Amino acid sequence: MRTRLVFFLPLALLLLFCATLACAEGGPEFMDPIGLLKTINNSRGRVVVVNFWATWCGACRIEFKELAAVRREFSEQDLLLIGVSMDEDPDAYKNFLEKRPFNYPVYLAGLSVGVLFQVEAIPKLMVYNKKGALAVSHEGFLSSGKLSRIVNELRAQ
Repeated sequence: MRTRLVFFLPLALLLLFCATLACAEGGPEFMDPIGLLKTINNSRGRVVVVNFWATWCGACRIEFKELAAVRREFSEQDLLLIGVSMDEDPDAYKNFLEKRPFNYPVYLAGLSVGVLFQVEAIPKLMVYNKKGALAVSHEGFLSSGKLSRIVNELRAQ
């Protein structure tokens, strides 16, 4: 029992720190691991696509157009698409958003998001079915056509 407490106490403090950052006014909107899990869980009944990206990632920048096309193709009732930036510099992220509009919500990853969602390369897409279970995890560029087919298959289930 003591071993579990020793492991979970630092994790709980880290998550509390992330939640504090997310509430800071004037800065970018952060997405902590618990918030991302809640968003996925609260979106049952529709397909959820989480895109992990960064401002400096060339493939990510190309993929934005593909994701925007998928966002336009499906209704909000059928698809939740969110972007989570893995940028370490909040100012670079904020400056990027001022120059580049998105047609879906984007957030800056809070601490430990990359670890808990096993983001080892970007771009990375994680697609969840209507029950909230992970259906597809894909590293690298994915075309709008392929993502649309995945979303349609999951919508039909």
